[in-house]
Amino acid sequence: MNNKQNSIYTTGKRLKDLYEQNKTVVDDIPGLSILQTELTGDLSLIETVNDKTQTDTTLLTARKAALRSEAVARLVDLNNKMLAFATMKGDTLMMQQCGMTVSSYQKLNDNEFMTVCRATIKMANTHLTDLEGYKVTTELIAAVQAGVDAFAAEINKPSEVRNEMKQYNAQLAELFSKVLMNLDRMDIMVEAARNEYPAFYTLYQNTREVNYRHGSLAAQGCILDAKTGEPVVGAKVSFVLEGTEVLIKISGESGCFKIKSMEEGSYLVTVTKTGYKPKTITIYVTDTELVNVDVSLERL
Repeated sequence: MNNKQNSIYTTGKRLKDLYEQNKTVVDDIPGLSILQTELTGDLSLIETVNDKTQTDTTLLTARKAALRSEAVARLVDLNNKMLAFATMKGDTLMMQQCGMTVSSYQKLNDNEFMTVCRATIKMANTHLTDLEGYKVTTELIAAVQAGVDAFAAEINKPSEVRNEMKQYNAQLAELFSKVLMNLDRMDIMVEAARNEYPAFYTLYQNTREVNYRHGSLAAQGCILDAKTGEPVVGAKVSFVLEGTEVLIKISGESGCFKIKSMEEGSYLVTVTKTGYKPKTITIYVTDTELVNVDVSLERL
């Protein structure tokens, strides 16, 4: 979620809690309970879709590079063995075909690399009987093939994931558009009941306001047990910015923590505690808004 979406989501969650705490009033205001149900469903969908946007394509790219390097190492070893055979046989053409080095492989794009791999493996199988004296076995060729296949399976994953991220972000935009429309409708419903429920009206207006920073406080949050609602003491809250862990907080006796200063940006926040399932959320820190990092943990 971007900073605007994060603010809308936070407001929606606060309103959801307010409605649950004032169910009798909500049920008595025409149409508000229907909008509450829609809001709850939309917030759940937003969380689901947002979780899907957390895949880090840099990790997939790194895995792809590692698998290619491993495949190259196996291919170079096979090439060296076949080159020795071709040299002793005086087969100039085969010597040229087996002359691929690590740097030669690195210059190839993925499609070229796969073409060369297939040709190398085919050559090894063709001359397998003659290559036995050079320690080229069916097992060795199978190992090379397995390395190439592992790389082939990863070739398109980073780009596929990036395309999926675009689709998920589009879904988020549609969901937030719906939430904003319903928030506007809620404003009208609550305004109409202002005189009948002045206390609820005040709570609603306060909840609808965006929280802004006070002093140097940048973020605050509480870690709670999802089932009991009790504070989770000693939970580790890790903040990752652009792939680097930049901050760790430990929840206190109340299950809460505060952060005075944070660099602006999108953070992956992971909360862990022995006996609980880890949970990761995304927050966006700005220079003006106070970010709430409230997380409920489920027991293992």
